[in-house]
Order: sequence, then C-alpha cells, then structure tokens
Amino acid sequence: MTRRLMLRPALAIVILIVCLAPAVAQDASQALRVSVGYGTLRNTPAIMAKLTPEVRAEVDKLGELAKAANAAGKYGDALKHMYHAMALMRGAEWTAARALGSALTVKLDRSMLDPGETVSVRIGQIFALDEKPAGKLAASIPLLKMKGDEVVKELKTVEGLDPDFIAHPLSAEVAVPEVEAGN
Repeated sequence: MTRRLMLRPALAIVILIVCLAPAVAQDASQALRVSVGYGTLRNTPAIMAKLTPEVRAEVDKLGELAKAANAAGKYGDALKHMYHAMALMRGAEWTAARALGSALTVKLDRSMLDPGETVSVRIGQIFALDEKPAGKLAASIPLLKMKGDEVVKELKTVEGLDPDFIAHPLSAEVAVPEVEAGN
C-alpha cells in the first residue's frame, strides 16, 4: 500500500518532466540559434568599427546580460538582450515596437492545410517587454503567394489587441478559402 502511495507522486513528477522538457529545449535551441547570429555580427570588424564607443559598450553589456540569463536558464531574457544588441549593431533604435516584433511567436496547430479546413493560430511572446507599445494593436493574417509578398487573400483581421501577448495571447481560428495555393 505505501509503495503504491509513493509510486503515484513519482509517476506524476516523471510525466511533468516529460511534458515540460520539449518547451525548455525549444527555448534553449532558439537562444543558441540567435547567439550564433549575435556572435557573427559581434565578430564582424566592419560592423564593430562603425559603432561609437558608447554603443559598443552597450552591446558588450547586453552580451554579458545575455550570457548570464542563458546560464540561469532564462532564455527569454537572453533572447531579449541579444536581439537588442543586434539591433544596435545594425544601427537600428531599440523601440517598443521593435522589441515586440522580436518577442512575438506564432504557432499553428498544423502547417499543411487544404481549402475549407480551419487552423488554430496562437500569437504569444517569448520575453516580457521593458516598455510596451502605446495604445491597442491590430493584426492581420494574410495568405501570400508561394513566392514573394503578394497577398492572395486576407484571412483574418483583428483589432483592439493588448500589446502584452504574455498576459493576453491571441488565439484565433482561421478558415482556409478555396483559392490558389499560398504561403
């Protein structure tokens, strides 16, 4: 009897670990991929030569913050610091809108669809923003031609969105129309 009582919590812990491991691994692999891009920019002499000493110091500070966050398993924070540093190295200002664009994630319940089917779309955020964009946001989900950016059909438009997709992720059902194949 006591063995059975001890086995149940152990089994619950194993199931929890198995369910959470893919989510943690995905964040870790994304942080690794972005760190390669960050390192490439950071080690490009032509890019670093263009930076002022103040911007170079900020890039170095953000790099150290990213390393510390990564070591602590805070992959979202590591990504935020690396994206911020990469924007500075590219000569772009780190605005609330740019931070939100870097933080957004889009997940579909499946990637191959036939006309007439619906797909569940979830828009979330990898990391918390230091400063949120002012006002409400609008979003659209277009079907694009297979090559290029030409819109075949606007599938869904949503207005009045809160810019905090951690607290208020967007979930939407989108129906695929009877049109030519698209992206």
